[in-house]
Amino acid sequence: MLQRTHDLGAVTIVSYRILAFPPVGMTWETLVGIGIVTILGAMIPDIDNVASPAWRHRLLPWEGKMTREFLQGHRHISHSLIGVVLFTYIFGLLLNLIPLSNLDHGLLQQIFLWGYVSHLLTDSLTIQGVPWLYPIPFKFGFPPLAFLRVKTGGWVEKLVVFPGLLIATIWIFYIFRYNIAVVYRGLQL
Repeated sequence: MLQRTHDLGAVTIVSYRILAFPPVGMTWETLVGIGIVTILGAMIPDIDNVASPAWRHRLLPWEGKMTREFLQGHRHISHSLIGVVLFTYIFGLLLNLIPLSNLDHGLLQQIFLWGYVSHLLTDSLTIQGVPWLYPIPFKFGFPPLAFLRVKTGGWVEKLVVFPGLLIATIWIFYIFRYNIAVVYRGLQL
């Protein structure tokens, strides 16, 4: 899937999480963090791809290649359940280095997890599938028959999947419209 589809998939899932189950006593810092972490979680699984948006601002010219080799190429460990656990754990450790007492680290780590999983779910719709059980060399996809799946960047992604996610997000905001006020009123300074 294209990064914009991954981003929207993450926004869809995280919107559901936040609006269906509004966090109690959320701060503005956490709300801003949710926006950033949602997109970050959707982007990180492609850290194994040097063409990924995650590598647009590299510190060193060789770090993308080195990371790709460490992660064994595109759609391997970072696109598996091992990757979900590993990267969510690392993110949690890094998050704890941020010295903001108003930041709900647990919620942000959970949002990162949802963004990450949404990336794998949307990639499961593609022809290539996802190695959910890596290192077992089998890629899972939905539907199970690869010829029925979506080509990355193809017309089905652009005209069906992306608009479908957009409609789902709007629907989530509509059905939980009263919870938007609950979240807003619950924000603490």
